[in-house]
Amino acid sequence: MRPVPEYPPYGDARPPGTARWLSASALLVLLSGGVSALLASSEGKSALAATGILLALVLAGTGWLIRLLYYRMSVHNARFYDQLVAYEQQQWWAEHRQPIGLQEGLLLGPMGKTTTDWLRVLSRHQRPPEEENEGGGRALRAPYLSVSEAIAREKRLAELLVMEWQRQRSERTLTPPLRCYWQGTELAWQAFRAQMTLTVAQMTLPSRPDAWRGEASLAEIAHALAEADPHDTVLIADVRWLSPSRGRCNPPESLRYCGSPDGTVRCT
Repeated sequence: MRPVPEYPPYGDARPPGTARWLSASALLVLLSGGVSALLASSEGKSALAATGILLALVLAGTGWLIRLLYYRMSVHNARFYDQLVAYEQQQWWAEHRQPIGLQEGLLLGPMGKTTTDWLRVLSRHQRPPEEENEGGGRALRAPYLSVSEAIAREKRLAELLVMEWQRQRSERTLTPPLRCYWQGTELAWQAFRAQMTLTVAQMTLPSRPDAWRGEASLAEIAHALAEADPHDTVLIADVRWLSPSRGRCNPPESLRYCGSPDGTVRCT
């Protein structure tokens, strides 16, 4: 999962130093009073000294008020900035905690085509499939696929995914999905789409699905389903046939999930 967005702290201003401002004001008053007194004695104007002291006090007070206003505005901006950061992080958590209902799921692979097949192998009631040595290395192959060419296998696996889903699916009313996410080749998707049109006439799939991008796609799905009707769905499918390689066993796999706002399994 992507981390919570972090923002740099707001650099607020330091509070004005009262002692420094008082010292500076006193020094300014003394200097202005002394200069005004010298000018007043030379020109014979006694009121000039008082005027100079008054101007010094006004300047010092104005400077103090401006500095205090700057500090208060900085504190206000810092608090407002912290509120915005907290709001953005709350929105992030709200989006990433939106539940997704898993309405239907299907997995095809070397262990079988149904949930019962997979459970029998996982519970050791049935022996798992054995690896086969091919030209490029070891591989697990689905026994229900008879074609040998890799591209033909992938297309056939996509067609089987649709047919098995139609055979095993619930009686829930079908509607075209809001979005379709696909991980696989373009040829496999076209085979999947064509078989879906033949098998389920009311299921119209787009010619170009959205590419599956992991957590980013999950965030998009959660956001789309949060505003969707209860009967709306999102299709997630993957068909993959890997070539054999040395030191690694590559099984074929084909999966299909159907997400909706409501489902028997809730994911967050």
